[in-house]
Amino acid sequence: MSISPLLGIDLVRTVSSAANSMFSVAKSMGSKKTSATQASDATSFSSEAKRLNQSKAAESVLPSSSSTQANLAAFSTELRKVFSENGIDTTQEIDLKTNELGKIEAANDHPDKAKIEALFEENPELAAQFQQLSSSATAEQLNSKSAAAQYAQASTASTQFHLVMQNETARTYFASV
Repeated sequence: MSISPLLGIDLVRTVSSAANSMFSVAKSMGSKKTSATQASDATSFSSEAKRLNQSKAAESVLPSSSSTQANLAAFSTELRKVFSENGIDTTQEIDLKTNELGKIEAANDHPDKAKIEALFEENPELAAQFQQLSSSATAEQLNSKSAAAQYAQASTASTQFHLVMQNETARTYFASV
């Protein structure tokens, strides 16, 4: 079967035009393409979006639901009492998080860091309460975002729950890991 030269040229132009259109649409959606025939499923973000994702300004302060707020209030009251009973200085900020092994640790250089971490090791109920607060706040944060924001967060880096206590105050935030 042979194709007339004019029909062949039109066919090549049509295929070329379709490939260029696909390339343009994919490029506008953020996908990287190295040629019209080689595609990748990567998403690219501007340097500004990456900077914001890694900055303190991108941290989300939670909680916002009344049940998570109540859990935070109850837990922080109990934790302040435990810290006081064990001579832990709460006048300096204590930033708590779960490490990669699932243990609660002080994320900052608090002078009582070893004591704080030992308290959670020796009190599994206290550790479980922290984990419960972390789980509910994390679920709440994820549910509060649009699907696009959830995808962007999952594509760039995971986030980690932090509980910060100082004196009589407690707050939470999420930081990129």
